Amino acid sequence: MIVKANYSNKDSLYTQFKESMKITSKLDSAEKGSEIRLDLSGIGKLLPCSIVLLSNKIIECRKKGKKVSIIYPKNLLISRYLVDLGFGSEWNGKLRKNCYPIASFTNKEDLSKITNDMINAMNRVIPKAFGGGVMYLLSEVIDNVEEHSRFEYASVMAQYYRKDHILDICILDDGITIPTLFRENKINFISDRDAIHKALGGTSTKKEGGRGFGLRTSKKLILRGLRGELHIISRNGFVSLNARRIEGERTPLIKKSFKGTMLYFRFRVPKKTLNIHEYTE
Repeated sequence: MIVKANYSNKDSLYTQFKESMKITSKLDSAEKGSEIRLDLSGIGKLLPCSIVLLSNKIIECRKKGKKVSIIYPKNLLISRYLVDLGFGSEWNGKLRKNCYPIASFTNKEDLSKITNDMINAMNRVIPKAFGGGVMYLLSEVIDNVEEHSRFEYASVMAQYYRKDHILDICILDDGITIPTLFRENKINFISDRDAIHKALGGTSTKKEGGRGFGLRTSKKLILRGLRGELHIISRNGFVSLNARRIEGERTPLIKKSFKGTMLYFRFRVPKKTLNIHEYTE
């Protein structure tokens, strides 16, 4: 069975995620013991969201007894890039100059180690103008994965595009999702997208107060401080926010439910050094 990856090469998380979900659905449909060749030969630019999602699905399929092999891109630079990232493998890839490779974890001890390694690595790569903002966000969001998601498998990746002065960070877990957690705690919401907005607004699942996922402070820092973008996908909900479009994406993600939650950040290098204390609580 050959599963061919087709991408439009648009620099859009929403577009690439939908295209990736079509590919992962085909991998899911294959029976145990079947041989699958994932054909990436014709792909061009892949965002970290697509790389992490496909890589995790390959590992998941192999654990379920499916034999998955990869036909790497004809473009040797892209092919080498994926290999260095540790694409489709459970080992941490090679630390590249402008990139923190796919790092996966299945327990809290791994999570703590990877968080520290990633923060230290990115601190050596990204410009000082970020002023600790990226490190704060990584610590805050990954702590929330540990505290709320009940994940079995999670991954992180970061890529700094030096030429464009842009930093992308992707965090993906296979946990219970924001809407499911809200439902368990009897927090009312209209739709999965509404649940994500409530989490961003500070709605908490903690019985005695709390900051509710820590996303409210992260949202403020991303949109006002870093003038960046924040994308969240959880179950059937998709919310996309940036400094110009605070209201966010109002369309549903796709009909097929997504198992888990993905957070995706994109920032341009600040024009002047950021003081994060103006935006954190």
